[in-house]
Amino acid sequence: MRKIVLLALLCFALKVQAQQEAMYTQYMFNQLVLNPAYAGIHDAINASMLWREQWVGFEGAPSTQVISAHSPISSRPISMGLTFLRDKIGVTTNHGVNLAYAYRIPITRKMKLSLGLQGNFHNYQTAFNTDALNDPALANGNLNVMKINFGTGAMLHTDKFYLGLGIPRILNQKLDPSNPDSQSELVRHYFLTAGYVFPLSRDLMIKPNLLWKATTGAPSQ
Repeated sequence: MRKIVLLALLCFALKVQAQQEAMYTQYMFNQLVLNPAYAGIHDAINASMLWREQWVGFEGAPSTQVISAHSPISSRPISMGLTFLRDKIGVTTNHGVNLAYAYRIPITRKMKLSLGLQGNFHNYQTAFNTDALNDPALANGNLNVMKINFGTGAMLHTDKFYLGLGIPRILNQKLDPSNPDSQSELVRHYFLTAGYVFPLSRDLMIKPNLLWKATTGAPSQ
């Protein structure tokens, strides 16, 4: 029975694309990795660390670590941010450094529009000839490349509300341009975030948050 199912899957195999950016659950506490315009939004020095383990107990399961810090620069309307990340799934590992810059424009007395830019430096590695997956036929598929990219974003915010759109990487890039047969490509992702604070009482507030993600070749989430 298993052989029949496997044969059927092979007969109907199609090219599949999926989201390549790391998956975050507590994104509302670490939005700098999604949108450079988030830098300095709290008008204070801010630092955070995120560690996510998905499908614990399964070999090759996704594992993501992010350390970020951002702050306004003195009394100027500019802010800077720095993010270090590591994202591993299966035989693929991504190490990255993002340097963000944001400029905040007053719209009203309480509302500001933040515009952000960032530079990205990422190292992508694939290792098929590991102890867990030691197949000499796949050894030529090993990859170790450095990619430089740029990101942008905008965020409208007050003390109780925010609405932002971030594009962490603008350029679509082939992972292995030296191989004309390779179809591995890094594609542009869009992240729309929003949140609002509802005061329930003098001492209690609730803040619903929304994250919408979209990219080419995969359903939006």
